[in-house]
Amino acid sequence: MQLIRTYIFFIIIIFLQEEVLAQDMELVGKIDLQDPSFEQNLNAVSLNLYFNNKKKFKSIVGYEFNEIIKKKSSSLENEKLENLIFIAYSQDGSSQKFFYSDVSSNISKIPVFIAFREKIIIKDTVRLENFNNKITQKDAEQLDKLSTYLKLYKIYLQFNSIPQEDSARIFSNYFLIFPQDQTVKRWIGNLSYIEIYKLKK
Repeated sequence: MQLIRTYIFFIIIIFLQEEVLAQDMELVGKIDLQDPSFEQNLNAVSLNLYFNNKKKFKSIVGYEFNEIIKKKSSSLENEKLENLIFIAYSQDGSSQKFFYSDVSSNISKIPVFIAFREKIIIKDTVRLENFNNKITQKDAEQLDKLSTYLKLYKIYLQFNSIPQEDSARIFSNYFLIFPQDQTVKRWIGNLSYIEIYKLKK
């Protein structure tokens, strides 16, 4: 009984903290991932994900979150990054909150990567939807040319597997990953938009 009371107490505390935080936040920007022009002027990076046992999991392409902030949210020019709070929303209505400590390369050894897709777009002419699909020699040559322009990250995750249901939930359209997390609980896929807040003074 005491354990149940303690559990309920902590749930209430967390809820109250969330309510206070929501009241103290001011919306200062929004990034719309559904905007057809979203990918314009962004430099793609290549990301190879490995499990903790060094087994390769996925090769994906996307964008560094810091670059997205700099190029896609001009309203933040006068805001300090360390004062910002980010909330990413999925098309199914779920959301995930994250902070400056997740984003900054000065704090996090492997910062947040966001807006990735399991496809490569080559000069607006060739699209490779799945890396396992067979491609022509011409497509392969174009892919090789593209890869020379991509910054490559080789990242070892903190676990040795991802449940199939989580994989289906996460790796859909644009998705947000936290490579340093011990689980994929915070990872979220099928993103629609990201709201950016600052704490009110």
